This record gives sequence, C-alpha cells and structure tokens, in this order.
Amino acid sequence: MMYKWQTPDLHTKLFAKIPFPLSGATSNDRLSSSVNKQPMDFYEINAYRLIEASMPIKIPKFYFGDISNESSNFILITERVPFTGMPPLKPFEIEGPYVKCKDFEMNGTDKDHYCLLMQVHARIAAAHKTGKMGAEEFLMRNLSFNNVAFHPMDPEKASGVPPQMVASQLRQAIKFFSETAKVLYPDYVTTQAFQEKFFNTMMTSNAYAKETMYWKLLDTDYVALGHQNLNIDNAYFWRDEKNVLDCGIFDLGGFGANPLHHRIWWGLNCAEFDLVAENLEEYLKLFIDTYHSMGGPLLDKKILKTGCILTALENMYYMVVSIPNCLKMCSTKEWATIQDRNDPRIAADVGGKSTLRTTLKVLLNGIRVLEEMKADEVLQDWIGQVYVGTWFNEAKTSSMIFGNEADGDLRGSMPKLKAQPGTITPESGSLSNMFVPKTLNPSPHGSTIQNTHDSGPGSPIIPQQFSLRTKVRLGGTYRGMYT
Repeated sequence: MMYKWQTPDLHTKLFAKIPFPLSGATSNDRLSSSVNKQPMDFYEINAYRLIEASMPIKIPKFYFGDISNESSNFILITERVPFTGMPPLKPFEIEGPYVKCKDFEMNGTDKDHYCLLMQVHARIAAAHKTGKMGAEEFLMRNLSFNNVAFHPMDPEKASGVPPQMVASQLRQAIKFFSETAKVLYPDYVTTQAFQEKFFNTMMTSNAYAKETMYWKLLDTDYVALGHQNLNIDNAYFWRDEKNVLDCGIFDLGGFGANPLHHRIWWGLNCAEFDLVAENLEEYLKLFIDTYHSMGGPLLDKKILKTGCILTALENMYYMVVSIPNCLKMCSTKEWATIQDRNDPRIAADVGGKSTLRTTLKVLLNGIRVLEEMKADEVLQDWIGQVYVGTWFNEAKTSSMIFGNEADGDLRGSMPKLKAQPGTITPESGSLSNMFVPKTLNPSPHGSTIQNTHDSGPGSPIIPQQFSLRTKVRLGGTYRGMYT
C-alpha cells in the first residue's frame, strides 16, 4: 500500500475481509453468514469504527468498512497483524498465527494464553460496566445487545427446537460419535448408559433453552460487551522485554452484550479438555477478580460456572446440527480408515475452512463436559433450584420434553423435581439468588406483571413493576418473602 502523504501511523500492509462467494464449495458458508448470522458483519464493522479508541484491548487499526443491506456484501479493511512465527521470539514480535483446535502447537504455554484471555474478557466487560466504552444508549443503538425480552419463557412446552426434530438430530449424532467417528471419542460413548444420558440431557436442555438463556441474562451484572468467540486463533500474542505475555484481539463479528458465562465457554470450547477441566476454577476466579478490580460488580463463581456448563450443552447442540455437513466434508467411507485426530482429512482445513475440525473438537468437549463434569446433574440442579424452587414453576413433563417420542427409545428415567422449603439467600451460594415472578412479560422500558406466588396461605396476587435493570432478591422461604 502506497500513500500520497505517508505518515508513521499509516500501515503499508493491510488486511481485507470480505464474504465467501455465493457459489461452488462456499455457497453454504455464504448462506450461513449472510442469512443465519446477520447482522454479525454489521456489528463487526461498527465495533471497529465506533469503539476502536475506547477498547481496553489492542485491536488492529481500522481503515475502512461498509456493508450492503440489500446483498449483505461487506468489506472490512484493517492493518495486517505482523505474525512472526512460533516462539522463542524477540520481545514484541507476534507469535503464530495459532490455529483453532490445535493448541498443541503452543508447546505447553496454552494455560498462560487462556489465563490472559480470561483477563481480556474481564477487562472489556469492566470497561463497559464503568462507562469507559461510551454511553449505554449509544452502544445499544450500534452494537448487538441481548436481553430477556428476546427469550420469553414457555412453561407449557419445550422452548427450543421442536422435540421431534431434536430427537432425530440426536440419534444421528449418537450414531456418528459411537460408530462412524468413534475413534475420536471416549470409549464410554458406545455404552447404552451414556447414550441415554446424552439423549435425555440434550432433550431436556432444549426444553429449557429459552429459560436458561433468560436466567443468564436476567442479572445484568453477568451481561456485558465482549468478543463472540475469543478462541486462541482470534487473538495475537507477544511478550515484552520482561517476558510478560500480552495480546490484542480481532475477528469482532457479532461484538456486543451477552451473558458472561456464554462468552467464557465460547472462548474455551476449542481448547484441550483436560486443560479446561483442570483449570476452570482458576480461570473463573481470574475472570471474577479482574472484572471486579477494574470496576465491575463482584460475581458468584458458582453461578458463573453453572452458566458455563449450561452453555456447553447449548454449544454442543450446534455441533449436533452440523454433523450432516461434517459427513459431506469427510464421508462415512473415509472415516473407516481414519485412525486418530491427526489424520489430515480431518485435521487440516477443508475447502479453506476449519469447520470440520472445529465441529469434531467442540462436540468432543461437550461430550466430556456432560460425562466428566456432570452437566446432566448441573442442568437438573438448575431446574430444581431456579425453575422450580425460585420461579415456582412445575418442572416440564416428559411429554413436553420429548414430544411424541416413544417411551424406551433411548429414554431413561427422568428425575421428578419439586422445590424443598428452605431459606435461599445470595450468601448461601445457591443458584437462585434472584427471584423472578412466574408470570412475566418484560419490556426494555419496564412493565406491570402479576406475581401469582403468595407469601402465605390466602395471600392476594401482588402486582409489581419490573425493569430489566432491577434485581429482586429472595430473602425468605420458597413461598416468598420479598426484600
């Protein structure tokens, strides 16, 4: 790049990002990005052009961006990150680039990098909470902001995808990981016990899809601006003259406000599972401490961890849906001769994309979260403590969860949940440190609701005002003493 008037702050090597062509091998990718994922690209351009100066983390210098609302064609031009290669490097030389789902290339330094990414998440979130990234009205007008109004609870049926569709997808997934691609997955995936657990848990997670997202969004202390999927390949790292690791971030598609539990898991979902399982508590503490020390509210680690585990189940469902596409990229016939994850047919990019490798890895991590981190129990605890115990709903029935699925077809026994009387307070470490009335129709401007849960026998219905920014604590028994 040549400039008519060159100045030291202008880069001569630039990076341009444009969408895939709507033809040939990338036609499905273009449809996915232009239809299913929009306005992700619009928000990325807005993030670069509007908050580059206020971002508490280094990002590539923005030069130009534009998008067509008619065709979804877009272009984003930034400085090119000057990757140098793998360490050891000189101070301030850029490591990598690292590749998604290939943390082994980091030569054992991956924990350091993920600890730094936890701090990056926290610094961005704290900058948002303390007003350093701009006025809230301005940010909400120009960036993606998720909130509870988009996820209305439905106590009468499964709030996610229709159960029959999910059941069919799950059966295909079971066949895939227990037969077709079983070489990549733990031996327990071939057992009837695990397959029933997988089927039941994923069907139940789908049945409460909007309710769990509603819960993650309800307490705005746990919702902030952030990177949509801060995996290791969406950051660039360097060390200073004292060997202190630092980084910048890029690929800001969909940058906006979402649950912090969601952000954290989507940054870990491509990591090596053993590292995640061993260090998750440390990662969460580091996030909480950094967020709070930089002006953000103090979070409860148990609530944050529960949200991460529930998000892992949601994330795994996306991988389940992607299995047919995996079989297009690597056929069942090819799988018959694949011996391990290093086979180039599944380890390398296919068609210039990491989609296959990512789907296989995130599915593996989701399976291991379910079995080895007991995600099924975490989900049932959430239903019992929050949906039943705090929101005073009846647990969804088997017919709601499974629809018309025949009894005995992968289904095991489902626990019956009911609230147990007892005191719940924020200090107790319970998931239900927020009370939400059962009948609720929130709007961003606040709306009148009816609380049908009495504070004693014969108590009247109590109308209340509810705002998305209001947290109502439950300070008494399950039958409801309000503070």
